[in-house]
Amino acid sequence: MNNVLIVDDDILVADVIRRIVEQTPAFKCCGIALSLGQAKEIISENKKLADLILLDLYINKDNGLDLLPFLHSKSDVIVISAADDSATIKDSLHYGVSDYLIKPFHISRLVDSLTRWKHKKTLLESQKIFNQSELDLL
Repeated sequence: MNNVLIVDDDILVADVIRRIVEQTPAFKCCGIALSLGQAKEIISENKKLADLILLDLYINKDNGLDLLPFLHSKSDVIVISAADDSATIKDSLHYGVSDYLIKPFHISRLVDSLTRWKHKKTLLESQKIFNQSELDLL
């Protein structure tokens, strides 16, 4: 089972995302953080709690980009945000986010993102050595 932490200040949006995660095979929501501070606290106290973090970038007066350096070595991240400017997208990709979804998003797009992340994770954990064609598939 893949544990997912949702970081979004809008409880209604977070709950919709939670329901999508819970309906996707092999995924479970392990928590919702409504602020960056709460997210840091949850992650610091439970280092292995989340395999994947779904992160909004506009969180109250904070910027989710500020959390990415903290998350970089702790969990994989998929950004789900209304931020659609190239600078923000580039910054997110610079920190190695697994995917970037622009709100509003289609449910199928989130399910696809989760499924692709799970496939990549499974391959990376099951093989020790890759040839180029296998790596290209990732």
